[in-house]
Amino acid sequence: MPTGISTIAGPEAREQESGCINPSSMWSCALPKEQQAANEPYAANQPNFRVEIRFQNGSYDHSTAIASRSLHSQMLARSANQLFNPSPSPPSSADQTFLGRTTDGNSEPYAGEETPFYITLLTTEHLSSQFTKRQRNNSTSSSNDTDTQADPFPDVGSLIPSPATDSDGSAAAAVLYPHPSSQPVRLYNRDKDNEHYGFYTYFDKSIFLASHTPLTGRKDNVANDTDGGSTREDARVRCTWSQTRFLVQIWTKGEKTGKSLFNRAAANSTSDSDSDSDSSETSAAVSSATDFTRPGSFPYPVTITIDRHGGQTTRKMVYCYGMEEDTHVNGTEKKFQIEDRAVNGELINPAPGIFNLTSPDSGNEEGGNEGGYDGGTGGCGCQWVNWVGSD
Repeated sequence: MPTGISTIAGPEAREQESGCINPSSMWSCALPKEQQAANEPYAANQPNFRVEIRFQNGSYDHSTAIASRSLHSQMLARSANQLFNPSPSPPSSADQTFLGRTTDGNSEPYAGEETPFYITLLTTEHLSSQFTKRQRNNSTSSSNDTDTQADPFPDVGSLIPSPATDSDGSAAAAVLYPHPSSQPVRLYNRDKDNEHYGFYTYFDKSIFLASHTPLTGRKDNVANDTDGGSTREDARVRCTWSQTRFLVQIWTKGEKTGKSLFNRAAANSTSDSDSDSDSSETSAAVSSATDFTRPGSFPYPVTITIDRHGGQTTRKMVYCYGMEEDTHVNGTEKKFQIEDRAVNGELINPAPGIFNLTSPDSGNEEGGNEGGYDGGTGGCGCQWVNWVGSD
């Protein structure tokens, strides 16, 4: 497993499914409009990725670290361990086992094996909205849970989370994929041809739309909503897919499963402007972190998937807020959206809907007897690969 910072450049969009929602423009596998220029010359649905992988000595039984007993060493180790605190927290073991068994095609142990590796998704460009905040009120959420249990017809509007905003109160930037930090990497299918490292996490996928259709229900086709939605300035709606899954799979035996990295493209403007391919003084570490010439510097075949499997049922939903012309969110104009998570597939243990949250299993985020919800196949999704071949 390569450690350090490396890139995945111009991956191919292998799967793009938006048929779970109406209008279908609410789901997109393309970067938000504001991020597309920085991704050129690749298409909007070929997003670049930059990852950092760290190795933690002494993190599990097979680690090569030698334990030190000095107080100074212990303090240094404690400081170093802070680099390995995952954000967000990894999914539960039950959720990982359920999806490993029903969705991801893993062999036992379905949740994989512990490794000493941790992965962080870094940004590939400088984001202007670095201080996005989620305006959540925990006491309100608790109140909503209580009301839901007491009232078979809850106030639907109260179940919708507060909108995500920037520090100035304007709508937060749209998000195609997340930037989780220090996620523990696990090993799946040991010694098999499809052996791979991987992890997954959940995030709020979001998109801007110039059309009012998600709020009004009236057909209002807007060409600007295709391929990543509209710009924030043109947006009249911001839609959020909470508890969307982000899955990374790193194939260790690509040659046995027919996965070959894309051929190396000729060095051109796809590399960062501050890197000089002709300079012999550029270190390998720096070039691997800034190399956006396809397929990038990551040396293994990788599959990156965004889908709607798993997650916490009480937080998993699709909702939209209206927006004003000054890019601020209209907090009173909001609406749930109907999502078909089984489209073109078959779900295993489908999650209850928002009106079924009082069912016996609904409060159990472990998914009842199954261990999780919304396993199987189907639903909206995106998948990118840096390889050619077959599964």
